[in-house]
Amino acid sequence: MTSRLRGLNVAPKLFAGFGVVCLLLAIVVGVGITRLQSSQADLDRISTQALRSVQTIGVVRASYLNLRQDIANAALTTDSAGTEAALATMAEDDVLYDEAWQAYLDSSPAAPQAQRDAVEDTMAEYRAAREELVVRARAKDTAGFIAYRTATTLPITREYMGQLEELVQAESASAKATATASSSDVRQAVIVLLGIGVLAIAVAIAVAVVVARSIAGPLARTLSVVQGLADGRLDARVGCSGTDEVG
Repeated sequence: MTSRLRGLNVAPKLFAGFGVVCLLLAIVVGVGITRLQSSQADLDRISTQALRSVQTIGVVRASYLNLRQDIANAALTTDSAGTEAALATMAEDDVLYDEAWQAYLDSSPAAPQAQRDAVEDTMAEYRAAREELVVRARAKDTAGFIAYRTATTLPITREYMGQLEELVQAESASAKATATASSSDVRQAVIVLLGIGVLAIAVAIAVAVVVARSIAGPLARTLSVVQGLADGRLDARVGCSGTDEVG
């Protein structure tokens, strides 16, 4: 490399050194942008998937509680018209529940399929058991309604709520894992950038030293020969065989 630089003119030498430094800076910038894009992608996954999944589970839970309140209202009203109105509201809330559950499924949930299937099975079990509650609500059998609800649908509700909580934990764990991976990417990016930065400085210094020596060395020897000539020494030689300005 030194011999090649010696054969170049001064201006190309300087441009070569500047080009090497620019290339290293471009590598640093490129690596930094790539790492930042990776971290941004992780953050996007957290906001669009994990957090959305947890959010939709909250809507599912609220919709389910509305269904339980609707059937309770149907049983507690004193007239048949009020009961039918409450049951009509329950039918509407059934639709809203299904929409909320579908929104959760559309959010690319991280929870295992088995957990999601368990929630659907428990909900189907609750709706089947609820039919008896509807019959007793219409018959104004309040005591029978409460007894059946306590013995049958309440345990199902407890199981269902526990399953929803497991879904929330699964989605939260996924979000935490994604955030941890993002933090790891950032740390790795910092390490890589520091490493490339140190390498860039070392290479830039090496190039600067080589270029400086290719120019200053021959000039120093030339000065020594000229001073020797002034002292009457005619046998000194510069020993510079380059083809640049100094040669």
